[in-house]
Amino acid sequence: MYAVIKKYGEDSGGYQAALITYYGFLSLFPLLLVATSILQIVLHSHPNVKADVIAHATQYFPVLGEQLQSNVHTVNGAGVALVIGILLTLWGAKGAADVFQFSLNHIWQVPRVKRPGFPKGAIKSLAVIILGGIGLVGASILSSFAASLDKTFIFRIIASLISVVVVFGVFWLIFRIGLAGSARASSAALLRSALTAAIGIQILQILGGYLVTHELGKLKHLYGTFAATLGLLFWIYLQARVVMYAAEVGAVYDKRLWPRRLTGNNLTDADRAAYGHHAKRERFVLPEKINVDFKKDK
Repeated sequence: MYAVIKKYGEDSGGYQAALITYYGFLSLFPLLLVATSILQIVLHSHPNVKADVIAHATQYFPVLGEQLQSNVHTVNGAGVALVIGILLTLWGAKGAADVFQFSLNHIWQVPRVKRPGFPKGAIKSLAVIILGGIGLVGASILSSFAASLDKTFIFRIIASLISVVVVFGVFWLIFRIGLAGSARASSAALLRSALTAAIGIQILQILGGYLVTHELGKLKHLYGTFAATLGLLFWIYLQARVVMYAAEVGAVYDKRLWPRRLTGNNLTDADRAAYGHHAKRERFVLPEKINVDFKKDK
């Protein structure tokens, strides 16, 4: 546990989580716009089903879900114009997936020269958005449906387990897709990261109503109408930190980066390995390319 916490600090985990929060907040409304537009196309003859799906999806944001639902509408247009509008909106919202890819490769200490560029990186980001969005909405719908069957404790446990299983699968997929192939992450490491993220997100969902309500209670006195926006940022940031810690769990396990020293004295093998990986991460060119250029210059 200490090795994970220490590596989180060395990788500027809080900074990475803040980046995801910023881009996630900017991408939230465009992505909800795309989702409602697609639902309008697919379920145009079933307005009640569409309303239920949107309601369950926005429940992912405790307390703030109703406000999001009332302020998001479909993309205007028809036919080709609608498709182009959806694609452009989706493209504009991929900033969150881009920074997720960057953060994941940063944590796994993938050298910059070995990270995917354009267009492969853009395709990966769109895949993360689509799979992650569908999976998280599906988990929210299934969990809400199971919870609505009965209000007893057993059914609430079943609803939570369903949500954990679906979110676990979603995170395994987006960790696998978002991470560069050169990282060569083991399946066991990604499974540990996905399980940690799924359990952490589920705990946040259970405690989310209290956390966001408590935060909004403090902010309303200071910021008035801006309190909901700050509460939403706070909620996204909490989840981003959980995901970053989950990614660190897999990286520490895969690279055997423990035990770590509390101080900089008498470094362990894990300390030396971690610092070596930090140095390799900042490469912009391959070592053999450097050697060739050096010989030519000489």
